[in-house]
Amino acid sequence: MNQTEIMLTQLSAGELQNLACDLLPRLYQDWGVIHKSGGVEGTNKTRKGTPDAWCERDNGTLVYIQATSDRAKGKVLRDLEKSIEELKKNKKNQEALCIAFLSFDPQSEEIEKCKKLANANGCEFRFYSNAEISKILETKYHPLADKYLKIQTDLKQKETFELRKDIGIPPQTAKKINDRLWKLSSVDLPSTLDEILSFFNTLKKMNKTSRQFFASIVDLSEPMHGTKDHIMTVPAQELENALNILPHTVNNQMNIIEKYKMGRIEHEDNPVNIIVWAADWPLLPNLKFYCEEEGINLKEIIVDLNFSLID
Repeated sequence: MNQTEIMLTQLSAGELQNLACDLLPRLYQDWGVIHKSGGVEGTNKTRKGTPDAWCERDNGTLVYIQATSDRAKGKVLRDLEKSIEELKKNKKNQEALCIAFLSFDPQSEEIEKCKKLANANGCEFRFYSNAEISKILETKYHPLADKYLKIQTDLKQKETFELRKDIGIPPQTAKKINDRLWKLSSVDLPSTLDEILSFFNTLKKMNKTSRQFFASIVDLSEPMHGTKDHIMTVPAQELENALNILPHTVNNQMNIIEKYKMGRIEHEDNPVNIIVWAADWPLLPNLKFYCEEEGINLKEIIVDLNFSLID
């Protein structure tokens, strides 16, 4: 998996839908205006709806788009079944086009089932996988890659060899997280704040793709018990399955995280485990718990470096 493919897997449901509605009409000359039924206009939030988006073609037939990052077996087929049911209800299934826009690479067996189902109902099924979407963005639509994945294009990189620095917002007081979790006194809090600031500065040195990867590990992992409760761990196979990536990608990213002394792969374990930490006390588990309790997306802190959310 390259950088584009990894970052595509990190898009939220709303971001993926918005990318689909932005990219797909550029690939077809006979599409009309895209209408979203699964997203909230002007935001990355989603609402339930079938399809996620639709449009009418010049010949009067409909296009139904379902965008998903859900890798559960049968999800693509179920989405198609719902689309066909809706098309048939409106007597618009004949010659309709049903598109699955995916942030992962689906199983060929399920794709074949989708094609047969669409054909049996007088319509056509097409899918855009992670690999295909990434290739299109890299070769034809650099501005969309920049907009949705925050990736500098090769052209920009040839213009300058300066490293792009993420500024972020460092923690100032840690008051909110302290009030919520620790209840430390004004005497004890400053030393804790210093360690949080050290964590911020380490993340700031790390490239954004690796911070995305680190955040995904934290999302999936649980703290170890006993004297190592500052460490969070997840089986390597679970991480590979969840992100739809290969072991060599995990190894490459973990090499970077290990460089910053924030994690490693425990090869001697069976199964092989990924472990990460932020300090020699449970800062990382505490931060994850705090975000869950406050309804904050952990990636806003780890990836976007917005540590003002704990102040």
